[in-house]
Amino acid sequence: MPEGDKVLLKSSQGEIFEVEPEVACMSTLVRNMVDDSGTDEEIPLPNVKTAILSKVIDYCKYHKDSPPEEIQKPLKSTNLVECGVSEWDNEYVNIEQEVLFELILAANYLDIKSLLDLTCAKVASMIKGKNTEEIRKQFNIVNDFTPEEEAQVREDNVFCTVHISVQFAVNGQQCEDAIYKLASVSDQIEAYVSNIVRSKVPKMDIDEAFEAKDELSSNISVIATVPAETRIRLHKSVMDAMNEINRQKRLRDAAIMEAEAHKIRIVKAAEAEADAAELQGDGLARQRGAIIDGLRTAVLERTDHKATTEELSHLLVISQYFETMKQIGTKENSKTFVMPRANPADPENQLRTGWLQAKAGLEGIRGRGPTQQSMGQRMVPWRCAR
Repeated sequence: MPEGDKVLLKSSQGEIFEVEPEVACMSTLVRNMVDDSGTDEEIPLPNVKTAILSKVIDYCKYHKDSPPEEIQKPLKSTNLVECGVSEWDNEYVNIEQEVLFELILAANYLDIKSLLDLTCAKVASMIKGKNTEEIRKQFNIVNDFTPEEEAQVREDNVFCTVHISVQFAVNGQQCEDAIYKLASVSDQIEAYVSNIVRSKVPKMDIDEAFEAKDELSSNISVIATVPAETRIRLHKSVMDAMNEINRQKRLRDAAIMEAEAHKIRIVKAAEAEADAAELQGDGLARQRGAIIDGLRTAVLERTDHKATTEELSHLLVISQYFETMKQIGTKENSKTFVMPRANPADPENQLRTGWLQAKAGLEGIRGRGPTQQSMGQRMVPWRCAR
């Protein structure tokens, strides 16, 4: 480039700025265009307004011979001077929000990294230390979340990393736009993809985000030559927590199922016991009925006497009594004691008392030896008197 030549920069509103080559070439976009076409023709900048282009040129003139210091990241304070920004730069970005955002877009379009870092740091300092409502108020952002969606976001507020792979190619009919109007195609695509992700993912919980991977890919594939590949990665602690939640759910389900099984076993055992008792009762009732029928038949056949209900009841008690005593006597080490009633007029009581006394006498005779057998021989036989 001949010495003394000026670079002509044309804003979107048609105004021409004559700028020294060293100043203009702080923009990577302008430098590439100058290298390709020289300085004979105007360089159109259709995405930069006149007022914004003037402020960009002021920044480049100031830093032509004094490159700005690196800004500390993350910001340790809302005061940019404490983060490595010079007083001049701090005053430079102390402007209205609308102008600040226009500068960010211009710095990104012109590919002036130091200016883009400075303007973004200013926005970050305006956000630092504020909650969601304060940030919305600061930047006049309308809350497009419903109360239910906002409650869901607060409940399931987990950061995740979304990896998206996009393959693209320049349209042959728009090569000029792709080369001269876009300073960085990859940055433009990244911004587009980030907007899609930020507009979709924060409204989902973790499970929905994994389920919506294909939907994200289909939305992004509008600018891609092949379908975009989307992968979602969570922090290990989040994955461990999700695994623990699933584990506890499975344990809870297992405990519930085990309790239900135990309940069923108890109920079925009780039902079986009730059925057994019912069958046993039926059997016992039929047994006693058969005994009564047998006693009635025996009395009638042998004595031609029709036994009354009371007589049959006494006979049934006596037969059951002997059966019970038989079962007790056949068991070893039996400790059962039968206490007779005090009414001697009762024939069942006479029978029981006499039988026990005879049994006790026989046991006593056997325990004392054969010399006492005469006592057993002199015992008067008992009988049941009516």
